Amino acid sequence: MNKRNPEEEKDAGAGGEKNKKRQAFEFVRIYALASTIGFQIAVPIVVGILGGRFLDRKFGTEPWLLIICLFLGLAASIAGLVKIIQNIFGEGK
Repeated sequence: MNKRNPEEEKDAGAGGEKNKKRQAFEFVRIYALASTIGFQIAVPIVVGILGGRFLDRKFGTEPWLLIICLFLGLAASIAGLVKIIQNIFGEGK
């Protein structure tokens, strides 16, 4: 028969609990990263569109400022994504 020491069983149980906590933390970390990337893509583009529409209406230049601000929002979104990716892979300092 395979008899285990009670201390070994206690350690094995603690290791299983640590593994569950680590998995839960990893899930939260991945979820936070995914939501950060989603916001990083959406927010600059939406701000660019809304800002461009506002400026076009104010200055009567439709649709030119909307287009310019949209491209600025896209550029800001891409720049933010590059920073996030560099941070993930440890290249950002």
